[in-house]
Amino acid sequence: NNKFGSLVLVASTSLKIVDGVQIGGGVTLSNHSQAKPGVFVSDAARTESSLTLSRVKVTSVFAPHIGIQLDLADHWKLTGNLHFPYQSSVKGESRLRFWDQGREDEMQPPVAFEFVYDYLPLRASFGQEYTHNFGDLSVRISGGITWYQWSNYTDRVGDEPVGFSDTIAPEMKVEVSTAHHLAYL
Repeated sequence: NNKFGSLVLVASTSLKIVDGVQIGGGVTLSNHSQAKPGVFVSDAARTESSLTLSRVKVTSVFAPHIGIQLDLADHWKLTGNLHFPYQSSVKGESRLRFWDQGREDEMQPPVAFEFVYDYLPLRASFGQEYTHNFGDLSVRISGGITWYQWSNYTDRVGDEPVGFSDTIAPEMKVEVSTAHHLAYL
């Protein structure tokens, strides 16, 4: 039973360019694996006694993300960010050779496979936040929209199914707060 795991690390930083302008960027670190399992079965009638030798090569893949925040006034902010596609995958191939096949060219053609984990598409978000104070009462209205490129979706077995469309997800939040209370919808 071979198990492949997925390790994901994210690192980012931000920088204030001038008053009212901040930019940020980072990377998501993932891994891709290349597996070539070798299985030897000495007797086709007794498959419980087989030997397995897997050759696995793991490589690191970086998916960048960037963002910007503009403070248009003390009470109004605009934001935008872009996350590049991310996935962790295992690719490989297996070949079948029977005991009576002496030469390499008598082997069956290889069977390729791919398993995809943790897929996230290319996505871009834009948002805004507006805050207004009424004495001790603060009202914050924020909202935005995120576009997801699901039309390039890769499923669990490495196929690109037809019929997937890009999506747009809107968000909105209204927050009312005082020194001791907070409510939002």
